[in-house]
Amino acid sequence: MKLPTRDLEKAKKAYAKGDLEAARAAHGLPTQQVVGTTSSLTGTVDDLEKEQTSKVPENKSADETDGCETTVVIVEDPKPCIQQAQEAHNMFGGDYIKSFVFGGLDGIITTFAIVAAVAGTGGKLGNEVVILMGLANLVADAISMGFGDFLSEKAELDFVKHERAREEWELENFPEGEIMEMIELYESKGFSKEDATLIIETMAKYKDFFVDHMCVQELEVLPPGENEDVYMAAKKGAVTFCAFMLFGSVPVLVYAALGNYDWSRGAEYMTFIIACVATEVVLFFLGFAKQSFMTEQTIEKFKAGGFMMLNGSLAAGASFLIGYVAEKNMDLGVGCE
Repeated sequence: MKLPTRDLEKAKKAYAKGDLEAARAAHGLPTQQVVGTTSSLTGTVDDLEKEQTSKVPENKSADETDGCETTVVIVEDPKPCIQQAQEAHNMFGGDYIKSFVFGGLDGIITTFAIVAAVAGTGGKLGNEVVILMGLANLVADAISMGFGDFLSEKAELDFVKHERAREEWELENFPEGEIMEMIELYESKGFSKEDATLIIETMAKYKDFFVDHMCVQELEVLPPGENEDVYMAAKKGAVTFCAFMLFGSVPVLVYAALGNYDWSRGAEYMTFIIACVATEVVLFFLGFAKQSFMTEQTIEKFKAGGFMMLNGSLAAGASFLIGYVAEKNMDLGVGCE
């Protein structure tokens, strides 16, 4: 299959900066230069027009100037940057970013919520309980999230394949009806009947493309890609599981390392505070990294990181409050001796 003449990364950066010339170069299109035929000027069209206009005498129009050619010629760069770059997704881009982010976010927040709830009791349940409950939650939820992601992706894939097969069967057995449906759909979007008929009848000559197009326009589902299969669903589930374990272990590791440290009097919440800081840093990293796949604007990346931190803070604050209220209204010391 012929690869698209486009450098995807350069195209993304050009879009983020609003740089039209960079976008042309990224798509393999020649950049434009402007030259003056009499003065060998180079530059933009606007710059050249201003300079040529300034040379026109005040008492003469531009068409009446004596021997002053003002012809502007647009020439193409003789060395356009033409590249063929496959628009492939990397491991943690596109296909896997959702699983990675949701797995990591859910892992660190749910584990941190348990830590916060126990901390809200004033330490009456002990650091051992924090580690035990944190680890149990970490492993159990990681398995549940990973397997759940696999099942949901597989179910969605099976549904899309079933619907595509149905559309393909209908096109084979009743092409006139499918073509008429698409023409009417195009008419509803503002196309004239003649234009819609021409477009649809042309596309209908290419069966696979037309079936995919019907899936998008009629059913509003994206047809499965070339690499989308049960193994892709399993990989996404594995990414979710690993992200949950990796990021969810942060609060537990803090308590495992510092839980028994003898802090000075009045600093009984110091381990919890350190766990809070570590968790917020990781949450910010998750949000920042997620946004990096979608924009080059630094401010948007920081905003995404800040929203992740806010999400974690609200969840942990609610858990801490529940633990605090429970400690005040329940005899948590019973059976602990």
